[in-house]
Amino acid sequence: MRIGDIAQLAGVSISTVSKIINGKDQTINPKTRERVLSIVREYNYVPYASTKNVSDQKNFLIGFLSSGSPQMQAVLAGVVDEAQRHNYGVVVCGSDENYRQETKCVTILCRNKVNGVLWEKVSQESDLSERFFEEQGIPFSVLGHSIAESNGHSSMDCLQWGYEAAKKLTNYGHLRIGCIVRPKKLSSQAFFEGFRRCLFERQVIFDEQKCLIDADTLTQDIFLRGFSGFICVDADAGENLCSLARQFTLKIPRDLSVVAISDDGKKRPSGNMSLISQPMRAFGGFICESLITRVEKTGPPAAVPFSWNTDLDGEEGIDVPYDSRKKSILVVGSVHMDILIDVGELPQIGKTVTTSAITTIPGGKGLNQAIGAARLGAKVSLIARVGRDAESTNIHQNLIDNHIDPQGLEVDEYESTGKAFIYIQPDGDSSIVNYDGANNSLCPGDVLKNETFFKDAGYCLLPMEIPLETVEFAAETARRHGAKTILKPAAIKEIKPSLLKNVDIFIPNEKEAGTLCPQGKTIEERALCFLEKGAGNVIITLGSQGCYLKNHRHEKYFPSYPFQALDTTGAADAFICALAVYLNENLDIVEAIPRANCAAGFCVSRRGVLPAMVDRTTLELYLSSRGLL
Repeated sequence: MRIGDIAQLAGVSISTVSKIINGKDQTINPKTRERVLSIVREYNYVPYASTKNVSDQKNFLIGFLSSGSPQMQAVLAGVVDEAQRHNYGVVVCGSDENYRQETKCVTILCRNKVNGVLWEKVSQESDLSERFFEEQGIPFSVLGHSIAESNGHSSMDCLQWGYEAAKKLTNYGHLRIGCIVRPKKLSSQAFFEGFRRCLFERQVIFDEQKCLIDADTLTQDIFLRGFSGFICVDADAGENLCSLARQFTLKIPRDLSVVAISDDGKKRPSGNMSLISQPMRAFGGFICESLITRVEKTGPPAAVPFSWNTDLDGEEGIDVPYDSRKKSILVVGSVHMDILIDVGELPQIGKTVTTSAITTIPGGKGLNQAIGAARLGAKVSLIARVGRDAESTNIHQNLIDNHIDPQGLEVDEYESTGKAFIYIQPDGDSSIVNYDGANNSLCPGDVLKNETFFKDAGYCLLPMEIPLETVEFAAETARRHGAKTILKPAAIKEIKPSLLKNVDIFIPNEKEAGTLCPQGKTIEERALCFLEKGAGNVIITLGSQGCYLKNHRHEKYFPSYPFQALDTTGAADAFICALAVYLNENLDIVEAIPRANCAAGFCVSRRGVLPAMVDRTTLELYLSSRGLL
């Protein structure tokens, strides 16, 4: 600290400061005098004349200036050990991550005539304080946060921590990774840069704003961003993440993988995470020895990078991504554009009705079920047919946005993309007029062309609205590859026993059941009819009354949930995709049906089908809050 700095802080001239500190201040305003002296005392200013030749003195003192964080406490322990081994004492100052406080500490260390300083800088602004040490010939070693920024000083290389943590997850196949840091800290900035560098080298596309997460403001929102794994800049952040995950019934590593950086001398945190241990105490000893070598001029001035073992201390917190461990869900069905038409009442013969609103969104039972399953965390593929038009571009983008493999989307050169005109009453009831378009051209050859999708499928969903021969061929193909089939008999008047024999779960609604089995007088009789024709399980959906299950082990009614119906169009699609997702995770059918009923409830409570498809976190939070999980 120089006299000019004191003058600048006090807002007076250098000569005014000189007069005050030399007792020649009789003509100076008392308030000015007190302000200058206050700053002199606050910054421990010592006139240059009394401090020159300090560098020639050997007091055998090392200064340690840091934020005082738990990590730095471990470093300090190593510094003290090594300093004592060389018969040095240690003067400790804490910056509290505040530049003004840091500047005071710099002047204190200069006044105490330390022989060298180990320094964790607060910010880039801290560079301005280097000259105070340089003017007095005091060597200092900055605890840099990456090799690149160390400039010959000692480096903790936080950049490498971020790189190695991200590398662990990508080695397990994770491509959607969140990075939890403390953004104001230089160490976290370097950690995130290492994370970025790893993903860039491995050609993993990521959204920087979405991936950067503040450890001090963790909320449930992070579980809605589609991450399969997280890296955390410290174990405290990892512990908080694990605690938040437990609140939302997420299990580690089944649902999420977590890797955190941890001090090797600290008690292992709670939470089922994997750790990369930082040997902070050993690092403290290393940097202290390097500094003493410079002070005593017994070795090279340039620091040798500190090397450490980056192996995981265990793999209990990391696994392959959830959607890679389980079988996929394949949908073979219709896609089209939904034209939603609000009406006071459904159109009747000879009567004209008017509409108050028209909305156009992608739809079709095939697309609805595919996106619904994807939002519940499933790996999904879709085989469907569209025209070469603007609507098909919209549909293709929806598949990409929802992480659905679009390779099975065939393009028809002659037919346009299908459309569905959906009339919706104020009470949510609806009726639909379909224009099949390209859907009517989806043929067994398209299924055969995409047969590879069946090899990895646990369930094949057949929501109809495509040629019956294609449905039959898809069901046979699924059976041949060991995938279970769920069939929704939409818009058909009869069903062949040969098709039902390849159907594991048959899901008509009450009207469809009556049309396909007119001889049955009750729900139970109709369900038994379909079983006798070859279906493995029969679920008849009953709208607001829930559904009825019939198989060779169970005969049971399941209630619906109390949701206010605004649009019932996608209820069956939401039910079927949720049922498939949970059955694919090895839940028993009587456990999966209540979850499917709840998903259908969420869907009818919102307008439009795709916007109403519920995500897994929201669904399971609702179920958990009612003690249903």
